[in-house]
Amino acid sequence: MAERKIAIDTEILIILAGGPTGITDGAARARQAIKDHMAAGEHVYIPAPAYAECCHIQEELMEQMRIPPFNAAAALIANRIASLVKKLPRSRRQTRQELKVDTMILATAESIKAAVLYVGEDDWFRKAAEAAALKVDVRELPELRPEQLPLR
Repeated sequence: MAERKIAIDTEILIILAGGPTGITDGAARARQAIKDHMAAGEHVYIPAPAYAECCHIQEELMEQMRIPPFNAAAALIANRIASLVKKLPRSRRQTRQELKVDTMILATAESIKAAVLYVGEDDWFRKAAEAAALKVDVRELPELRPEQLPLR
């Protein structure tokens, strides 16, 4: 059975690094999601374009993740979807450079056959994946599970 792959966007990396976020409990939710996937034997990937955009995150967390390159397969996917995605509405104004990088992140996740791409609050990724008929499931971070107290 092939390993199930999970990818994370730049915004999730920034949250993990302690950067600002409007997502309630963002860092805790990101860590919980990553730990849950790893505990299930799944592998978490940071697409190279996302890592290039980001700041430093904890070394022990980085040691558990993989960074797939933006390679020829991803470039072909990005080229195929570029004309579709630049016309999609976005919750905030996006520069041409941001559009290119986000397209590269989405294409890299698709090229490695990631089952899920976690993103922040930006619904552009989901719209782009749907417009391009990609297989990767674009999701926001799952809600934080309440702590369980040990019963004695």
